[in-house]
Amino acid sequence: MLKMTLAQALAVQAKQVAHYSQNYYQCAALVAAATDTTGLDADVEYDMVVINRHVPRGHAIEVLLGFSS
Repeated sequence: MLKMTLAQALAVQAKQVAHYSQNYYQCAALVAAATDTTGLDADVEYDMVVINRHVPRGHAIEVLLGFSS
């Protein structure tokens, strides 16, 4: 089972948002609206499924930007 901390996921997300924001000004706002860290501790390892529900990264960001479905 793959695990990741909330802090790790948010760090990855920040790098990806910085990348996409160079060409898509709305990226940061869209990702922020889709991110919900309520009830998660920054340094606790969670199953990747839980992290994916709370912190969009990678393909999830591309979906938010309309690149993919």
